[in-house]
Amino acid sequence: MLVTNCVANDPRVRREAAALRKSGVDVVLVGVNSDERADDRVVEGCHVVIVAHPRRYVAKIRSWWAAVREIVPGKKGQHPDSGKPDSTTENVGNGFVRLLRDGVNILNVLWLNAALARTAVAQSAGIYHCHDLDTLLAGCLAKLLTGGKVVYDCHELFTEQYRPGAKTWLWKGFYSGLERWLIRYTDLRLAVCDSIGKWMSLEYRTAPSVTVRNCPHLQPSPESPSRPAGEKIILYHGAFLPDRGIEQLIASARYLSRAKIVLRGLGPLETHLRALVGRHGLQDLISFAPPVAVSELVTAAAAADIGVVLYLPVCLNARFSLPNKLFEYMMAGLAIVGSDLPELRRIIRDSVYPVGAVCDPHDPQDLARAINELVKDDQLLARLKHNAREAAVSLFNWETESRRLLSAYDSLIVKSRTPSCVP
Repeated sequence: MLVTNCVANDPRVRREAAALRKSGVDVVLVGVNSDERADDRVVEGCHVVIVAHPRRYVAKIRSWWAAVREIVPGKKGQHPDSGKPDSTTENVGNGFVRLLRDGVNILNVLWLNAALARTAVAQSAGIYHCHDLDTLLAGCLAKLLTGGKVVYDCHELFTEQYRPGAKTWLWKGFYSGLERWLIRYTDLRLAVCDSIGKWMSLEYRTAPSVTVRNCPHLQPSPESPSRPAGEKIILYHGAFLPDRGIEQLIASARYLSRAKIVLRGLGPLETHLRALVGRHGLQDLISFAPPVAVSELVTAAAAADIGVVLYLPVCLNARFSLPNKLFEYMMAGLAIVGSDLPELRRIIRDSVYPVGAVCDPHDPQDLARAINELVKDDQLLARLKHNAREAAVSLFNWETESRRLLSAYDSLIVKSRTPSCVP
């Protein structure tokens, strides 16, 4: 398996590696560390080989970047929804700087893929499992040199993950062309949701992808702590990043009845979000909780009644979003309020187990309307919470999803053993 992070904190990679190892597959994880020195370790019982990413190289790129910004200063952009400074729109008025930034990103990915490919080839593997587009070149090079198979695991729509205009023609053209060129050499494609798999198949005219969702392992039903009668807790857990609907959730607090909001996580927007709560005098309705380990997310979430999943459809990848937190909330027995987007709507409202309500994530009043529908009706809320837990236990758990992964691998291994011609 090839991935451009350090492996340890990537739940999808860890779950897939553990499932394959348990089924009898020998798995080696090849990751990247920003340290100058490579180190090896064991994760989920699988050997990990870490490719060193030299600090000298990173420091040199950063120094060049700082020098260019001094010579050609760009304008600091603002996030269109919040009005705060935002790195995704930084230097939007300076095409040269943006072009240079994207060029450096491409060179960095090419360098990483060369390093990953050298390590992958040394493993002489039968299958090279590439997590996302930024490792696919390495996997295809390894296939060319060793004859192994390539699995392309799409965690997201890599080429469609930014707002229009956030990336230059160089970035978009390079990655779109790279994906279109390399996907024909893949032997199996995995996707985190049906919509992404269907888009890939139609866009590149490939065989259908296999959907393997990012669901947590089955866990015992967590106990909810006691609290004052009538009080309902609305939870957002995850990274504090743009376009996750967190500002809209804060704005909705003034319209809520019998509910308080808990924001659990960390990220670059934390200072901005805290200031927003203070500016509007919402400290009694909104609190911040420290992040917890991935293994504790479900247990911690059980203290709430409703989990929110409020991705803003600013790009195609966001429109097709089906994030981990949705399934973590359901495993914890929470009702869900989410964006009215195809994948979220299909599970929240249109499935065998309806678990909540959908809303326009741009509109704080519509968000409050959806939340109030649930908190004002205790019987409805109890039924939706029960449905969420039932859906998680019977459908949306890793024990179920891993069977899809193993079945796809079985088919791939059988094909690899089939002679190309019969005498």
